[in-house]
Amino acid sequence: MLVKILFYIISLGIAGLALFTAMSKNIVRSVFALLGVMIGVACIYGILGSAYLAVIQIMIYVGGIMVLFIFAVMFTSKIEDINITNRSYGWIQALIISLAIFVMFAFIILYYPFEKASMLEHQSVERIGKVISAEYLPFLIAIAVILLVSLVGAITIARPKKE
Repeated sequence: MLVKILFYIISLGIAGLALFTAMSKNIVRSVFALLGVMIGVACIYGILGSAYLAVIQIMIYVGGIMVLFIFAVMFTSKIEDINITNRSYGWIQALIISLAIFVMFAFIILYYPFEKASMLEHQSVERIGKVISAEYLPFLIAIAVILLVSLVGAITIARPKKE
């Protein structure tokens, strides 16, 4: 019962932070709210018993991508001089689409006959490591190179020009 209550509290926090991320007019606050969403998702993974995914969520998204976003915002010159950086256009259409997606997901969750699987069968860290190192290694290397190039490009664009 306590786990259920904790799950609902964290889920509500994630939804609120995601809404704040989308609706905030300050880009720095949006980035930090998105950081909170990523940490919340890691907490959900931990509650659901997938410690491996929780750690990966923290390492990749919070530790990597969010740091990249924060550096991109920090390297952008005169960002505080901009009055409105994230205008909220089309929020009525977005609300309608979001509600439709919510109803669809609620219908699926309530009426789809999900099968319960053995936790140990799918949660073996050794098995996940073998699959990643055998099948997905080229993709992981490509993602690492793309992130590195993005970071170097952001620093190159943001540095002051010599006159």
